[in-house]
Amino acid sequence: MDNLNFLVPVQTFIKDYIVYHLNNYRGYQKWPATKTIPYLSNKAIEKWQKSVTDYAMAGNPLPVDVVDSWADMYGVTDYGGVLHTFRGTAERAIQGWMPKDLRD
Repeated sequence: MDNLNFLVPVQTFIKDYIVYHLNNYRGYQKWPATKTIPYLSNKAIEKWQKSVTDYAMAGNPLPVDVVDSWADMYGVTDYGGVLHTFRGTAERAIQGWMPKDLRD
């Protein structure tokens, strides 16, 4: 599963994650869609969050669309938002990023 790119907006990652698991783990094909999709979506969000924060903590810059996706989900200044999550060591990951409403 390491071949899934987490440096994309969360919705793209969720779709890729679901497709990957449905194609590679036959057990999910037996589940009803009403159970499979929400379960895999939640797992994808957890995986995306962890991957993005680990990447940022290593001091790597995040693409703007990834930071925008985080801001759409959790806000900019709220607890868990962009400025709260990516501070300290991870601050370099969002260097130069501006909220959508302040750009152009």
